[in-house]
Amino acid sequence: MLKPVICIFILGVLVFRAAGQTTPAPAPDNPLDCAFYLLGKDEGRFITEKLSLADYYRRVDRPEKALEVLERLDDGGWKSALQIEIAGDYEKKGKHERAVAIYKDVVAAEGFESAYKDRELAAALGALVALGHAADALGSITDENSPIDRAFGLLAIAEALNEKGDQTRAFEMLPGIVELAGKTEWKDLELLAKAKAGSLYLRAGRTKEAEALYAEVIKNAPAVKEVGNIFVDDLWKEIAGGYRAVKNFDRAIEVLSAYRQTNTLNSANLADRNLIEIYLETNRKEKVFELVDAGLAEDESYTAESAAEYALKLGDVETARSIYRRIEGVRDYADYTKIKLALALSDFYAKNGQTVEAVDILNQILKQVERIETDSPESGLMSTSPAMEKAGYLGQLAEKFTGLRNYAEAERIVRSIGKPYYRAAGLTALAVGRNDKISVKLLDQALEILRRTPDSLLDATKYRVWCKIAAAYAKTGQREKALAAFAELLGRDREIYDAGMETYLVQVLAESGYYFEISGLKPDNRIKSALQKIIKNWEEEKY
Repeated sequence: MLKPVICIFILGVLVFRAAGQTTPAPAPDNPLDCAFYLLGKDEGRFITEKLSLADYYRRVDRPEKALEVLERLDDGGWKSALQIEIAGDYEKKGKHERAVAIYKDVVAAEGFESAYKDRELAAALGALVALGHAADALGSITDENSPIDRAFGLLAIAEALNEKGDQTRAFEMLPGIVELAGKTEWKDLELLAKAKAGSLYLRAGRTKEAEALYAEVIKNAPAVKEVGNIFVDDLWKEIAGGYRAVKNFDRAIEVLSAYRQTNTLNSANLADRNLIEIYLETNRKEKVFELVDAGLAEDESYTAESAAEYALKLGDVETARSIYRRIEGVRDYADYTKIKLALALSDFYAKNGQTVEAVDILNQILKQVERIETDSPESGLMSTSPAMEKAGYLGQLAEKFTGLRNYAEAERIVRSIGKPYYRAAGLTALAVGRNDKISVKLLDQALEILRRTPDSLLDATKYRVWCKIAAAYAKTGQREKALAAFAELLGRDREIYDAGMETYLVQVLAESGYYFEISGLKPDNRIKSALQKIIKNWEEEKY
């Protein structure tokens, strides 16, 4: 029998040991949180994967978890861009106080160094103004910032005030902004700031001040070009955009025509794109066709593509169709521009209930796509060309036929696709589009393609299709099949790791977690067991 003193000693030791131990956190039971858990083990790596994970959390409406992920990253553009999106989501929900706090964090993190190119900083400052916190935005700019950085920060605030309807306050800021811009040694930045100030003057109806600033910018633009600075294009675009904003189209055309003659790297394309938009807005279609024909004569598609896209944006389908015919006249084969335009035209017709016209243009481009030769041997590389090119086009066309409820043609196209990855993806998209009893059969076939096709013929991104198949099962009411598919995917952790090491494993976990959550599924024992195995192998460095 133990003596009382010894018993007390043993009890004390046990209490001491228990006090020194912490209860382990419960293991995550869904893939998204499992990715979060694993990424938390290494603060210095997995930057891209953490950004992706944060975005997935945002998309499944778990914003605070997204922000928690972002806290593990150094400050920077991509991080700030996601923070701004999250703040915008809070705004839409009416949670303005939380949004303001995030915008302030972005401003503090970004600072004002190189403010001229900091889109995230400008967006956060503008959002603060829009939410009634102009004083906070202004207070973030101090004398410690360089004159040119202060100028661009104040420009962002002035532009936001103008958008909010407070033109008086915006106008009052402009003389100080111009003065600050003049204090920099960087001529290109000085001129860009003055051009932006000129545009604000123009919108405020102060044409005289605007014209004076614009004239100074145009006069000194050649000097900027001589040092090879890219901002010369921004100067001309800003001035032309200023005139467009106040509907002084003739003056905008004059500026763009002069800009086109500067022969900078981008001047012709950028000028033509803006000219086309103005000509379409002012119903000068003959000018549009002149520019399109000139571009096609040089075997250049950018102009035609831009013109057709903007015409459709304005609802001018006849002009877009005319441009398509012009491309058809010089190219009787499938190419990126033609297919992109054909799909856009089909979408336009479909939205307007013109099914016959939509199918007609799809059939036209389908004939040309089917003529693409694929002599290169099939491989798992997505870059295999022209096999990849043809498979990608066929997949897009099948999706459009599915949207038009022409399921028979969509399935015929999908089954003709050579690349297993695209064929499985096509069957999945068709199943989701049909959402009927046949859908389950199609999903079974898609999953079998991924299971049975040799790795040498499948790109590693097959796991994304796997996620989509599992989510599609859930969408069609097959929750058991969905859980089984997710569990099987997670059980292939070694295979996934071998396809792309640790980074790929956590990326697949995050992506599968996103699809798992939007499917509305609850983890069962198979899911939990697979995740526990992944965590154990990760912590014991068995991969």
